[in-house]
Amino acid sequence: MYNVPLKYIYGLLMIVSLIDQFIFTFYPVSFLFYSSLLLFLLALPLFVLDFKDIFKNFTLLLILLTLFCVTPLVLEFTKNGSWIMTSISSLLYPALFEETIFRGFLSVKIKSQGIVSKSIFTSTIYTMYYSRFVVLNNFMAFPFPYNLTMITSIFSMGLMYSLLDLKFKSLYPSIIIHYAIWAYFPLITALSPALSSILVPT
Repeated sequence: MYNVPLKYIYGLLMIVSLIDQFIFTFYPVSFLFYSSLLLFLLALPLFVLDFKDIFKNFTLLLILLTLFCVTPLVLEFTKNGSWIMTSISSLLYPALFEETIFRGFLSVKIKSQGIVSKSIFTSTIYTMYYSRFVVLNNFMAFPFPYNLTMITSIFSMGLMYSLLDLKFKSLYPSIIIHYAIWAYFPLITALSPALSSILVPT
């Protein structure tokens, strides 16, 4: 029996999961979405086992868990969004999904040791991944200059996530911020429509 390293297994699962998500954007079939989520959930434990050091900050883990528990109460109190599904979906995807793949898996694979170069590279790939929403939204492109604003916002957010992860050597800071932006976006929209129009939830 062949001894296949964990990194090849979770690498394959995450790559297929990412491709699944990309295809799902253009062909919204529920099977693709759920299969992608399943692949990611299968890959995540393997990733944590192989690179557990980037999840080592237990204080930040406690903050994330607290935020996850408090969010439904806040959303329910303010009557913004479906509080249970918003909390769960925001944590699984995009927070855990995107941070594990782009700032975890992808960053680890880059041979360069420079924080800036790694951040720029992963942010560029992240922007290319998200640009499909800018180029194709229900098969209609967003108008200029709004699409340029979105691209700039996506790259800036990706850069911030990458710098946080590489600086603290932990995925928790970016996961916390990523989760908060997505989970509280309905509340942000309700409180400040102007801010929500320029803040891209990425």
